[in-house]
Amino acid sequence: SDRATRWVGDEMLRIDRRGVASGRSPWGAGVTSLASLATSPGLRASLAAFCVLVVVTIPLAPWRTDPGPIGDEGLLLAEPELVLDGKLPYRDFGTFYGPATSMLPAAVYAVTEPRVGIERAIGLAYRLALVAAVFALALRTGLATAVAAGLISGGLLFVQVFAIFPLAALGWFGGLALAAWSLWFLQRALAREPVNATAIPWA
Repeated sequence: SDRATRWVGDEMLRIDRRGVASGRSPWGAGVTSLASLATSPGLRASLAAFCVLVVVTIPLAPWRTDPGPIGDEGLLLAEPELVLDGKLPYRDFGTFYGPATSMLPAAVYAVTEPRVGIERAIGLAYRLALVAAVFALALRTGLATAVAAGLISGGLLFVQVFAIFPLAALGWFGGLALAAWSLWFLQRALAREPVNATAIPWA
């Protein structure tokens, strides 16, 4: 209605006058907030980490359907199905790996289905988590160092996938990622001692 339109117009005029009286415009403050967000170190680091993960994923993605070792990768498909049937590793069936190697894929297969593509997607997630942890650890020494460390670790993983294993969801890749992230938490805890915290990524 006309009354509602006039009320909205009056409110907008009152807000604008309030901003002029205080020496700043509310619309200008919003633009300033967006500009400060765009230049914040945290946002730049997040965008750099995302770009590193994309660059690492591109050469690894084609290996999601390549032939792999029948023994090891066959276990990564068969053992989780046994877990879904109510069986437990070491008690009901023997395995060379830790229990999480069977149980985490079993949780994923319960939602999807046991397929090589799904299993290798889990393996890719393990490796990307490891690269992200290396990036986060090296970020303490600078953004450029973190990007270089992330790309180098991704390159080493590419060599491993190309020469040894495909993107198999081997649990020790997940274990390496967890170990690296635990170092990051330790780094955060030592943040009041810059020398020790900076030395952690190089160690």
